[in-house]
Amino acid sequence: MERLKKLIVPAAIIGVAYLIFTLIGVGCPIKFITGVSCPGCGITRAFLSLIKLDLAAAYYYHPLFPLAAILVVMFVLNELGKIRKKTFDISVYVISAAFIIAWILRFFFSDGAIVSFNPSENIIFRVLDYIGALR
Repeated sequence: MERLKKLIVPAAIIGVAYLIFTLIGVGCPIKFITGVSCPGCGITRAFLSLIKLDLAAAYYYHPLFPLAAILVVMFVLNELGKIRKKTFDISVYVISAAFIIAWILRFFFSDGAIVSFNPSENIIFRVLDYIGALR
């Protein structure tokens, strides 16, 4: 049980931080800071669509959203000692590679509504523009 707490506490902290970012209008902190969508961009909207049983929207928001759930289960199984380390490591690498490949493909082949590359919209440029340093 102690091993599971080591997984739950960081997940809860990340969840609370994400909720705070969402409530103040930031959304994704990576996109807010860099202006570039992260490989997981759209996952939350995908799961919210799944809850509404809208599979088409779920896959639109992130085509690999089922892998995120599998990854969470694998982390729990790993912490409980129910999965071999080698199996866990290989699975994490494969799923991570899939997310990175999908992320790159989504930059080139999506409509830009979910995944975007706008470094000039990061927080540094926003602050400089607000104070007039870019004019």
